[in-house]
Amino acid sequence: MKVAILDDEKIYLDLIRQEVGRVFPNIECIRQYADSEGLLYDLAEGIRYDIYFLDVELPGVDGMTAAREIRKQDTDANIIFITAFAKYAAESYDVRAYQYILKSQISEKLPKVLRHIAEELQVSAVEYYVAETSTRYDRIALRDILYIYKEKKYAIFATQQGDFRQRLTVSKIWEQLEHKHFVWVDRGVIVNIKKVQRVMKNELVLENGIVIKISRSNLQRVRAEIADFWREQL
Repeated sequence: MKVAILDDEKIYLDLIRQEVGRVFPNIECIRQYADSEGLLYDLAEGIRYDIYFLDVELPGVDGMTAAREIRKQDTDANIIFITAFAKYAAESYDVRAYQYILKSQISEKLPKVLRHIAEELQVSAVEYYVAETSTRYDRIALRDILYIYKEKKYAIFATQQGDFRQRLTVSKIWEQLEHKHFVWVDRGVIVNIKKVQRVMKNELVLENGIVIKISRSNLQRVRAEIADFWREQL
């Protein structure tokens, strides 16, 4: 696992690095950046990290702008804001931040967040759905599924690697998924909550820009389930 820490104050660079090292003693790489320009340069060079710790108010390019660039290049990385200001918390939803931590609460919150990430990484490493056809089997990582929808007699899995189809009802797939981070949006559509970037009226906007309509009968429930999931990440 690789971690990037962006902060213009050395005390916080070192504090975050220390906490990360405690939870992940065998970590592959921890890279510290004092400004966004260095991080964005490495990103442009193809360097990626599994977790990004970002301060918001920085000289030059601010941390929120850096987060938007990171999210354009990497849809799966965990972005964690660690800042002295609470006023940017709502904006952090736009980049699907994993967590927003005030610097005054680092000692209290950061270890818990890191342990939660460690648990999720263990689970995501083994959670798959096996799509079976008459000629092949496709093993699909749950974390890669964007949404699932009905097309005639098939269920189509829209993923980051492309589409997979299975001759099975969406209702049956819903049962097999055990509802892990998924929400039933309409009679024939299931969405991965982790891929939702924004909720707008009766629509969900996914991280890849796809817009999913929410049926009127499911609107209140879907909005509530997504809001509950996001609150759990705070």
